[in-house]
Amino acid sequence: MAMPVYSAPDHRYASGYITPPWNSWINCSAEMIFDMTSAEVPDIYTSETHMTLLERCV
Repeated sequence: MAMPVYSAPDHRYASGYITPPWNSWINCSAEMIFDMTSAEVPDIYTSETHMTLLERCV
C-alpha cells in the first residue's frame, strides 16, 4: 500500500511492518520475495532478479 498511497515503496505507515527496506525499482534487478517457513512464519526478503528473466520481461 505504500506505493499507491505515498508514492514511495519504502514508506513505513504502520508499526510492525515486516518487509525489508525497499528502494525504487530504478536498478531493475531487485525483487521482494514473499515466502513462509515450514513453521508458518513469514519469510520476506529481497533478492536480485536473474538477468535472463529481466531480458525476457523487457
